[in-house]
Amino acid sequence: VWISIAASHIVFRKRYLAEGKSLADLAYKAPGYPWTSWAALILSSLSCILIVFDETQRPALYYTVPFVVACYLAHRIFIGKRDRVSG
Repeated sequence: VWISIAASHIVFRKRYLAEGKSLADLAYKAPGYPWTSWAALILSSLSCILIVFDETQRPALYYTVPFVVACYLAHRIFIGKRDRVSG
């Protein structure tokens, strides 16, 4: 979840600036941006990688990765199709 949040934050602000807008116009001023977002992304990713080495935590990967893929596919099939039709 935190990887997704950090990545979304980085991508959003990058696209926002690419559109010619100013970060000063945003209502929320992210403290330490972009360093905090990048730190969250890297440290959360490292945490997921390190789970592999802990036998008691390893099942979390076995169940979480397929679950996330299934959620993504379900969203793509049911919601994504609706957005393409209406948009």
